[in-house]
Amino acid sequence: MAASIALAFVTAKLARENLKSCIMGMLPGGMTLTMLLCEEDKEVNPNVVMVMQVLRLLGVVITVPFLVIWLLNAHVTGSSVALPNHGGVHWLVVVPLSILGSFIATKIHMPTPKLLGPILATAAFSVFDGGVQPVPFWLMAAAQASIGLFMGMQLDADRIVKTEKMVPYILIGTAILIVVSIGMANVLSARYGFSLVTAFLAMAPGGIAEMSLAGMSMGENVSIILTYQLVRVLVINIFIPPLLAWWFKAKQA
Repeated sequence: MAASIALAFVTAKLARENLKSCIMGMLPGGMTLTMLLCEEDKEVNPNVVMVMQVLRLLGVVITVPFLVIWLLNAHVTGSSVALPNHGGVHWLVVVPLSILGSFIATKIHMPTPKLLGPILATAAFSVFDGGVQPVPFWLMAAAQASIGLFMGMQLDADRIVKTEKMVPYILIGTAILIVVSIGMANVLSARYGFSLVTAFLAMAPGGIAEMSLAGMSMGENVSIILTYQLVRVLVINIFIPPLLAWWFKAKQA
């Protein structure tokens, strides 16, 4: 996260773009999550954030599997990926949990309440009630396809042309973030005994679903990957918006 913010400062200065937009675009919180945050801040240019997030995620999704397969000697164990079923309450319980979590998060003015509310409510239920059965693969695939279609429709030729001066900085920034992730992965692997592939996928600046699916297909420890990715997303969504608001307000004072 620190590397992302530092790169955003450099990008904003060199490309002469809005700093807050560059910070939101460079943060490794996932396209969907970051775009939801942008809707709550009128000073952020969603066009810039969208292009930065899409190019960064594409770079990570294309590069990270290549690196772990060819440089770290990981092996793909299968083309179909499914979450293991360890029992628990039927997955349909997530529907009322999501509605309740979204309602509570909205009432307490939590950032991105329609996203964080369901995540926290479902996670709390799983911890205290012994778990929830995995959502069917077809439903997960449909949800991911819907998100992909929505994001793809937001990114058109006009958006890219308007932000073409930023493309080199975005690609270089993505490469730097991947290098930083490799360094952090080595630290995690040495300290906690994770495999280097698991540690790398946990640290990679991609989306939760993409990195978890990559870990599943390679037989890695998905719970570790998911935990690190989810904690980072929660930290970004809960702490970054108020910190940015405080910092820019202090700067204008």
